Amino acid sequence: MNILFKVNQGITKIVELVCMLSVVAIGIITFSAFFSRYVIQQPMVGTDELALFLLVWITFLGATLSIRNQDMISLTFVIERLSKRKYLIIQTCTQVIILGFSIMGFIFGWRWLMSSSIREATSVSLEMPLWIPMLIFPMTMLIMSLFSIEGIINTIKKLNRHGEAGGLS
Repeated sequence: MNILFKVNQGITKIVELVCMLSVVAIGIITFSAFFSRYVIQQPMVGTDELALFLLVWITFLGATLSIRNQDMISLTFVIERLSKRKYLIIQTCTQVIILGFSIMGFIFGWRWLMSSSIREATSVSLEMPLWIPMLIFPMTMLIMSLFSIEGIINTIKKLNRHGEAGGLS
């Protein structure tokens, strides 16, 4: 577990850095596109496509961070009415469902990425191989799997600690 925590901590730092750099890059790209189109009167090719790819990467990587921090959207009015033990059981089930979805997403995403339709395709403006920006899907599904496993282990530990304390309904 300690190894998984350290690996996930390293992955988290990398994901946060990539997200921050991507936001800065989108700002620079958008400003450059605006400047070149309206000031210089020479539009840059591919800026909108690159900004879109970076936005997709930020979205998927941000989703992995929400899994790691357990900041997913939830119905708090239901959870607030549960005992701590029931909350932890539901939290464990949620993490198991996320893990199952992530594993399936990784498997099918990798198959899709390796298909000839993606491997041989290029983006319209940049003529970049499409597998590069599309790599984000299976990659984030793998990261989500690791984060979910850590979340399940942590929640089960909390559940066991509360079970040993007794008196929880």
